[in-house]
Amino acid sequence: MPELHANTELSFAQQKLWFLDRLHPGDSAYNFDVVLRLFGEVHAEALRSAVQRIVERHDTLRTTFVANAEGVPLQHVSEISFIPLEFIDLTSVPAGERQTFAQASVTEWAALPFDLEKGPLLRLRLVRITAEEHLLCFCFHHAVFDGWSTDVLFRELEHYYEPRNPGETGETGETGETGETGEAVTGLSGPAVRYTDHARRQRLRLADGRLDRHLDWWRERLDGAPVSLCLPHREAGEDSATERGAQVVLALPRTTTAAVSALARSMSATPFLVLLAGYALVLARHTGMSSLLVGTQVAGRPRHDLHDLIGLFVDTVPIRVDVGQAHSFTELVAQVRESAWDAFAHDQVPFEAIVEAVRPAREVGSTPLVQTVFAAPAAPPAPPVLTGLVAEPVTLTPTTAKFALGMAVDPGADEGHQISLTYDPRTVDPDWARRLAERYRDALATLTAAPGAALAGTLPDRTAPDAALPPASAVPRTSDAVPPTATTDSPAPHAVPPTPRLELEDVLLGLWRDVLKNDRVTVRDNFFDVGGQSLALAAVHARLERRLDRDLPMVAFYEHPTITALSAHLSGTGQSGSPSPVPRAGQDRVARARTIQRRREARTAARSAHDTSPE
Repeated sequence: MPELHANTELSFAQQKLWFLDRLHPGDSAYNFDVVLRLFGEVHAEALRSAVQRIVERHDTLRTTFVANAEGVPLQHVSEISFIPLEFIDLTSVPAGERQTFAQASVTEWAALPFDLEKGPLLRLRLVRITAEEHLLCFCFHHAVFDGWSTDVLFRELEHYYEPRNPGETGETGETGETGETGEAVTGLSGPAVRYTDHARRQRLRLADGRLDRHLDWWRERLDGAPVSLCLPHREAGEDSATERGAQVVLALPRTTTAAVSALARSMSATPFLVLLAGYALVLARHTGMSSLLVGTQVAGRPRHDLHDLIGLFVDTVPIRVDVGQAHSFTELVAQVRESAWDAFAHDQVPFEAIVEAVRPAREVGSTPLVQTVFAAPAAPPAPPVLTGLVAEPVTLTPTTAKFALGMAVDPGADEGHQISLTYDPRTVDPDWARRLAERYRDALATLTAAPGAALAGTLPDRTAPDAALPPASAVPRTSDAVPPTATTDSPAPHAVPPTPRLELEDVLLGLWRDVLKNDRVTVRDNFFDVGGQSLALAAVHARLERRLDRDLPMVAFYEHPTITALSAHLSGTGQSGSPSPVPRAGQDRVARARTIQRRREARTAARSAHDTSPE
């Protein structure tokens, strides 16, 4: 086992999730659930012991994230982290209602937020439906787990699960948890590297200039690209403020799947590229945009020694699609093929580094640069083969959406495929989302049947009721656009820089100039236009909290990105110079985050009281 490095810097992907957690405390959008249905006699203590051994093997599962005095987040790896197994017995629930109750209960449990500072960032629950049927439920924070990690988890669970003899199962009764064991880890050799090694290596490659040519390519490739989606205006509904994720699922006919594969073979492409081209085209028709950035995910494990690690390696790669330049679907697939291959050739650059290099305009409640992603078809990991049990994977209905729109085409039952569109109902209208998914399904059949036909004939520009253009505020920005706050607050060229009018402005100006290493910053500059990024913002936030000796919501720094606006907000003056109103989705998320933070503190206090009470 390599040397343990505690209190080291985060990987870029972890840094993003840490920042989002500080920006929206209590948000569960980045929870990652893994659920197995187990048939047979379950030995609960053997399950808990197996999971504990996995936790001891992987330092990521013993990791928490703590900011130092300067606001810089660090990974702290504990030598020991005990993961209790919560046991829920549903046999008292009427048999006809048990499955529905179990699904709802687990879905609600999987949406509970994590505390990145206190940890642990893994929860474990066993739900008994009958004596011969259980649900084994894992919930991780995405900062320590990704899709590839699921396969590693299953392999190691299969290896370490050792059922006990009757009378030694350790299955819980009324106490709700199983006891701790002191057994040592045996059977598997330790990982060749640790996740902290990966994080340090990633930052070193960026710092020593080895990725400079890739960064230059991304700057050139994304120059002038749209960095926001032009979505129709979302009318405020009764549930839009509380719902954070919804999904449309449709079956994709086998004939369409076969046609996609045939077209891919004929063009030396993959089915993924054909499906991506179809999605980009349909989305362009529904938004009125001729150019799009669609994100897709890559495993982020180029080295073989990373393959057996549990952790967050997956990364987002933005693919630019210029729909307006293609006259036929064949031409569009060819363009997407070249664009994707070029992007994948430069995927060594972490997505967060691309964002920092391009510096797109940012809005609260919206992901920077990419607001829609497309997932490649992939078979789910094979469930573990556990002694005396049959395991089947269970998919929970998503309750959150990481992006405004997320399209996936996944293998379904009977060799068929299904389309699933996950969306954020705070910004996307449910009816509009359903029409988008249905048109995508239908368009794939039409486009693959006549790929050489003119697009204007096979897929008209718009369909009613999407004919009306979105409001002017929804017009997409490009990577060289200036955000509204900079337009209204920045001084005219060659004008005398404004001087601080308030003591707080003076304090903020000094902090900005020191953190950004830029003495030319003025009180009206947008933080993100003068070199600011997430870690710099966290540093300013931490130092200002210490200077003022008060807690400050980090989201305020994002909502008010100029010194005049932030000073007016923090001092409660509400003077002019504040930026445009925060988008409604951002307001909803902020209000909900503050409410959830209070609930989480109350739950933690109640749980602590329960843990210390006698059984």
